[in-house]
Amino acid sequence: MCCVDVMDTHSHRATNRQTQIAAEAFTRSHFANVSKGNWKALEKEIIGRLWGEGRVEYQDQPIEPQVLRFLQTLVSADGELPEYYCAAMLDDVEIYHYDSNSERIVSRIPSVQTAVREQRFPIRVEEVKTDYMWLKEKMLYMMKSRNIMSGAHYAQAITGCEVREDGTTDEHFTVAFDGEDFLSFDKNDLRWISAVPEAQTLRQKLDNDRDMNQDWKQVLENDCPTWMEEYYQYSKSTFQRQSRPDVSVSYRRDVGGRALLSCLVTGFYPRPIEVTWTRDGNTVHEVESSGVLPNHDHTFQTVKQMELETGSAGEQGFSCLVEHSSLQGVLEVPWDGKTGRTPAGSTSWILGLIIGALLVSGIVEILVWKRKRERKGPGTHQYSRPSSEESGQSSNGQLTGTRSE
Repeated sequence: MCCVDVMDTHSHRATNRQTQIAAEAFTRSHFANVSKGNWKALEKEIIGRLWGEGRVEYQDQPIEPQVLRFLQTLVSADGELPEYYCAAMLDDVEIYHYDSNSERIVSRIPSVQTAVREQRFPIRVEEVKTDYMWLKEKMLYMMKSRNIMSGAHYAQAITGCEVREDGTTDEHFTVAFDGEDFLSFDKNDLRWISAVPEAQTLRQKLDNDRDMNQDWKQVLENDCPTWMEEYYQYSKSTFQRQSRPDVSVSYRRDVGGRALLSCLVTGFYPRPIEVTWTRDGNTVHEVESSGVLPNHDHTFQTVKQMELETGSAGEQGFSCLVEHSSLQGVLEVPWDGKTGRTPAGSTSWILGLIIGALLVSGIVEILVWKRKRERKGPGTHQYSRPSSEESGQSSNGQLTGTRSE
């Protein structure tokens, strides 16, 4: 099961512009109704809703992950972008990803990649391809049911499980077409729920296969938490590490002529962090936030910026305060009143490329769909698997693909 590679934003600089162009073309083809003036605002909203923003509480000690999600995206249009993306996300960490162009399972976690190479990891390329074909057949059905013959269209599946603090679990499996719910699986009643009339015929066909639905219930309730623990064991060092943030402050004027002081904090892990602007020791409340965004190396970054009053660019007394579990106390980086940058460690200002990479990967489609679902009620984490008899799942519990309908 899988989606989405967040690209290395600190390398491959020669292809960054090409990537951004492809990202914009790919995503705008789906959001054609978004005006050019509102496009950056939409990007910011989507990324912010994925990773959260604002004030957060942070843990002094790392905790074990509680959520395993598998994201799949399928695109019908021809082009240079892969038709299919897949990623396994353990909390906020990508364990592995796959795309139909490279046909490789890739992880940036060395221990996971070694296990994949040595065929010890519970996923194989052949099994991911089976999931790929399963989703593709569902997408073809969706297009046929709506008499769609051409154009760029998208199918997604979000599947997974969550282990709550009291030990209970929450699981779900939902398929979408062009950003709208299409089908979902009710594991308690062993039946499928159609969100649109066009899905009725497919729903009835799936409902009739009680054996496979029982197997899916078993996978959701029992196997998914087991995989969560196994993935954690392979990637434990990633979750248990503490990475100190690099901080720098800078002055600039935006396109509207506003004078802005920005505080960039990057390279930190775990994700929870507190970033505050102060003036003469008093907290500045009128602050804009980028939200917490992912870096290529399983760390995070965020930017907090404040607008200066006219004529106050050279004034001092401003400081950026950072609190994080990797730090001994509060890190304070003062603004020296000059119009250059005041660094506190090496850093990078490549924020737009992260957004571009996420757009290219297809995760924007998943997030817009997720946002629509959140308006209807609380979201759940989802996961899907077929029966072992029909999909070829091995007796040792290795992950295999869903069979075609």
